[in-house]
Amino acid sequence: MAFSILYWANYTAGTRKLSRKSEIAVQSDHVLKFVYDKEASYVRGTVQASMRDRSYNVTITLGPNYNIEDSTCECVNGQDKCHHKASILLYGYANEIILPICCSDERICSDNQNFLYRDLQS
Repeated sequence: MAFSILYWANYTAGTRKLSRKSEIAVQSDHVLKFVYDKEASYVRGTVQASMRDRSYNVTITLGPNYNIEDSTCECVNGQDKCHHKASILLYGYANEIILPICCSDERICSDNQNFLYRDLQS
């Protein structure tokens, strides 16, 4: 099962500015890290801020019917909707490539197909 664009569409519904800023962030390669655990229904990632010396960690728990159950971001708007979270959701759809996951240590890799991991800083 692929990562659905509906997570991003539902999250950004009615907020054109939010959807546009997330599109720009993904196109500009501001998503630095992306981890998708299908079994636990969460995504995590790191998004570079507009201020290039700063990046924000994002965690999103995926709910039923392509809704977001819970989410956090380290940015000022992190407890509400922000384009960093939207960028992670859009990136998950646009760049899904199954790779070995580097588990919680992120240096010990296994071939678990329930995970999608991409570290773009390497």
